Amino acid sequence: MSPLVEAAHTFILTFLKPCETYPFHNLSHTLDVWERSREIGKKEWLEGETLENLEIAALFHDAGFTKQYSNNEFLWAEIARDWLIEQGCNEEKIEIIIHIIMATVLFSPTNSLQEQIIQDADLDNLGRKDSFERSAKYLEELQTIGKKDISPESYWLFTLSLIMNFHFHTNTSKRKREKQRQKNISLIEAYIVSQNWKLPKKILDEISKI
Repeated sequence: MSPLVEAAHTFILTFLKPCETYPFHNLSHTLDVWERSREIGKKEWLEGETLENLEIAALFHDAGFTKQYSNNEFLWAEIARDWLIEQGCNEEKIEIIIHIIMATVLFSPTNSLQEQIIQDADLDNLGRKDSFERSAKYLEELQTIGKKDISPESYWLFTLSLIMNFHFHTNTSKRKREKQRQKNISLIEAYIVSQNWKLPKKILDEISKI
């Protein structure tokens, strides 16, 4: 861990305390994304400043939740920029880190390996054995913390569509998570059917192709 990453890690441990009661976007999630980004980065041969930039982006990627729950993407960049300026980082480095952070906005295109890695890390739970449990916590958070009027049926249909249409970018994630992602599709599909919720024809057509 570089001195700058260590400083960012120390800062985030305190900064994210307002989110400690969040079921999903809490400190544990941020550290999970950071550790997974670091792991993938090393296996994809990142080192030095390229790995450092990725790690810092991962640590700050959900910092906006401390200010407001919805539409907080611009706050991620603002918080990271202010902190990086305080550390004496140059504008080029700051812009690189901010672009990596913004790649975690759902459905964002990726323009670098670092952006691909952080997307894989942020959505890593889609290919993990605890995917269903983690997704359930996110629904709980949307309803309680986010005050979203979303039905379980709508949420799980969206989640199924997301897990079916997201594909891991890096070879590291494909090797470790792809097989479980396919299993998770079947698990969520079975849950939806068990609740007597109707699967849209589009999803049925996509499932038939798997």
